[in-house]
Amino acid sequence: MIFNKFKRTNFLAQDSSHDVMEWDLLLSNWDLFETKRPIKFDTVQYSDIQRPDMLCFRIYGTIDYWWILCKFNQIDDVWNDMYIGMDLIVPSVEDIQEFYRNVRRKARIQ
Repeated sequence: MIFNKFKRTNFLAQDSSHDVMEWDLLLSNWDLFETKRPIKFDTVQYSDIQRPDMLCFRIYGTIDYWWILCKFNQIDDVWNDMYIGMDLIVPSVEDIQEFYRNVRRKARIQ
């Protein structure tokens, strides 16, 4: 099995709510994402509907960043929030990789 450092579980943050420990995606980490490089734009096609993994593959050549692409475009529900012709903001791979490094750095400090 190949290790994928961009799995969503690597970005889960732990939080205590009413004495219950919860794990939340990007609870306290999304503010670490910075767009320092030029962003691109893409349009959702018929083949992308309900398939953010395939959308990501078409854009980046890998499915690793699908959840970042969704989060970046405020797509919380892939069944209802994506539509044909929807314009997407596409962050650069370098910004995504820097985001990963920032999250890991923050985790080591805490």
